[in-house]
Amino acid sequence: MSAISSRPVRVRLDVINAIRQYCMEATDIARGMKVLLLDHETTPIVSLVFGQLEILQKEVYLFEKISTQNRESMPYLQAVCLFRPTEENLEHIRQELRNPKYGSYYIIFTNSVKESYLRKIAEADELELVKEVQEFYADYRAINHDTWTLNLFGPGVLSPVSVEWPMCLSRSTDGIISMLLSLKLCPYIRYQRTSELASQLARSVENRVRNSPLFHLGRAKASAPLLLILDRNEDPITPLLTAWTYQAMCHQLIGLVNNRLDLSHVEGIQEELKQVVLSSLQDEFFSEHMYDNLGDLGVVIKQFVDKFQSESKIRGRLESIEDIKRFIEQYPSFRKTAGNVSKHVAIISELQHQIQSRRLLDVSPVEQKLACHEDNNDAVESVKNILVSGPTPLHPDDALRLVLLYTLRYAQNPANQLELLTKILSRHYKIPTERLILIRLLRQYASQTRRTASLDLFRNQDWLTSVRGKIKRGLMGVTNVFTQYKPLLEKIISLLRENKLDPHDYPHLLSEPTKPPPTEILIFIVGGATFEEAALIHKINRESTEFQCLLGCTGLVRPNQFMNDILQTKNV
Repeated sequence: MSAISSRPVRVRLDVINAIRQYCMEATDIARGMKVLLLDHETTPIVSLVFGQLEILQKEVYLFEKISTQNRESMPYLQAVCLFRPTEENLEHIRQELRNPKYGSYYIIFTNSVKESYLRKIAEADELELVKEVQEFYADYRAINHDTWTLNLFGPGVLSPVSVEWPMCLSRSTDGIISMLLSLKLCPYIRYQRTSELASQLARSVENRVRNSPLFHLGRAKASAPLLLILDRNEDPITPLLTAWTYQAMCHQLIGLVNNRLDLSHVEGIQEELKQVVLSSLQDEFFSEHMYDNLGDLGVVIKQFVDKFQSESKIRGRLESIEDIKRFIEQYPSFRKTAGNVSKHVAIISELQHQIQSRRLLDVSPVEQKLACHEDNNDAVESVKNILVSGPTPLHPDDALRLVLLYTLRYAQNPANQLELLTKILSRHYKIPTERLILIRLLRQYASQTRRTASLDLFRNQDWLTSVRGKIKRGLMGVTNVFTQYKPLLEKIISLLRENKLDPHDYPHLLSEPTKPPPTEILIFIVGGATFEEAALIHKINRESTEFQCLLGCTGLVRPNQFMNDILQTKNV
């Protein structure tokens, strides 16, 4: 077994390109026909940045999971193995080498590997089939070019006393270290002082950075990027609000898992549209419009369909041999465009159905009023009216979200009407008591003592003033009245850029920053981020050539996921 090599890839805050480059290098290690052997975590890591056709062009003819039992023996194939360096995978590797299915093995780990780990592999390699072992720092899932996640959920990322937290702490540390090495960054670190989760993770990362020789590749301190570790409880509002950008709506209303949408529940859906991929790498329309709001999206999808129909009519007139020849040459592209049109029309149609059936155009303005306007009496009337009036009842989760938003703002108000609103949820929506305790659990999770007091979470403003000005209307009348609240992350980044983020509230580790402020900010949110926050990061990056942000998180959450995770903390 050859010596291990470590080769960080330097790409400017683009996690998709970083992972893609590693994957291309991995598939080039072995020449000729090969199998790509993965584990349950590296499978989505690869699939998020590489399409199947791209992999086939690298002479990869088979994809297998190391955990699959009774795999066929194929000694004429070389195995390129991409694994996380876990104890479970170590046992799988040792079993594989004792009973090999392939002619040779090139083993690549997604993070740093201990010498003792390698020694155990060498001892199992009695037939000397392992030709090379390398470290490629690809231990995270690149969702967008500037957004990555670890796909961790549950009470383990919300409570430091959860039995799952030590595992989540270790996995989060591994993911952050891998991200830093893949981008060849050596940051200084700050964290949210009021969060035990953020504090422990910051110190865990700091310890690994300080004791790893790999970080000598970092740049001088004067230009070092900033890693800021936050807790989701700093802004519990954003995960409870209705999303209005394309990618975020897909996640919230349908469920976007590893860039895949399941539309099999849609009545009358075509077979080929039951499972679709939404990837900015493989879908030009999605890449251009993934951050558009619903109103703008309605306009561009109509233009997209009109353009396709126009091109279809032109292609339908085949009057000469040249016309036929040109059509045949362009037919693959034509079919791809046709498939894209059908896919996005089906998705947007389902989004529209969800919005109408759940009355989200009625719900969202009330959410925004709760988030942006301080008036207890008005809030009570607004919430009560929408809960008990209207042509159809709200979806129970939407009704609960409104009461949770009311709780966050008015729980400390002596005149709050939480008891009244809770009774409505129980009587009108039949929400059981065991789910209604979410109201109490959210108050505990996001209490004022656990948030930074100097930040104005609710961004109070006069309601009439907030809706004045230019209002954009699109296909369904979506206006800026639905998006008044801005994630708290926007204010935190703004303060960082101005060197005004309070060092008492967000202490430093590793080293004190030097002026000017950092031009590269790496955000990591324990407890999860939202796709609306991902859209914010994209907007910041698009508007500045001198300043770049990268968003990482334990998981990408939507309202029902966030509520269920908090509900599970009742057992902690």
